[in-house]
This record gives sequence, structure tokens and C-alpha cells, in this order.
Amino acid sequence: MLRIIKKSVVLLVCLLSGTKLSGTKLHIRILHISWHDFVSNDEVLSRTGLFDVSYIVRKRRLGLFGHVARLRSDVPANQILRICTKTRDGDRPSQEWRRASGRPPTTWIHQICRDTGVTATEALQLAEDRPFWRTIATAGGFG
Repeated sequence: MLRIIKKSVVLLVCLLSGTKLSGTKLHIRILHISWHDFVSNDEVLSRTGLFDVSYIVRKRRLGLFGHVARLRSDVPANQILRICTKTRDGDRPSQEWRRASGRPPTTWIHQICRDTGVTATEALQLAEDRPFWRTIATAGGFG
């Protein structure tokens, strides 16, 4: 409950002041911390009781991956996810297939592998077990 109140206060102050800051910079401004105070980002987050933005993004990214991985096998999103994980692990749909030029080299599946520390196929298998995948998604990492 206290965390919800803190988030609401942060948002309210941001809206009232017209501030367009995000993440830790907003927290620093609300706590009235100056640059000369030499306060680390971790200390700022512990004072506010909020999570780092990168942690929230990682948790949601892994949550979505787990959700799509647990869909029925006839759902198109699940089929695409399985093709992407096989492609990431080196099994291309055909020998002529290449990623389109101009596309970013890091894909969503690359991020999942980086977040979990396992291969894409292993992540797909781990995501089948929902309680275990939730512990991976909310932890600092796996492996």
C-alpha cells in the first residue's frame, strides 16, 4: 500500500511541476538531492522504495515471454515464438533465410536470453513451468 502511495506522489509531483524526467532523475529531483551530495542511484531507489526502471522492463519482458510460451500450440503468437527461438539457436527456416537488412541486430529473443542466461530453447522450456518462470522473472537473473 505504501509503495502505491509513493508512486502516486511521484506521479502527482511530476504532473504538477511539468517535469519530463524519468527513472532515477525524477526521484533525485523529488528528494531534493543535489549533485554535491554524492548519493548513488541505489541509495536513491532505496530511499524512495521503488524499483529501478530496467528491473521493471525486464520483469514485464520475461512475463510476456512466459505468457506467449504457455499459449496453446495452435495460437499464431506461440508458433511465431517457437520459430524465433529455433532461429536464435541456429535452426533457420531455410538455408537462404537471412534477417532483413536495416533491422536491429538485437531482437526480443536476444534480450530474453541475456536476461535469463540460458538459450532460447531452454528459456521456452523453463517458461512452461509458470511458478518457476515467475521466480526467474522477479529475480536478478538465472544461471
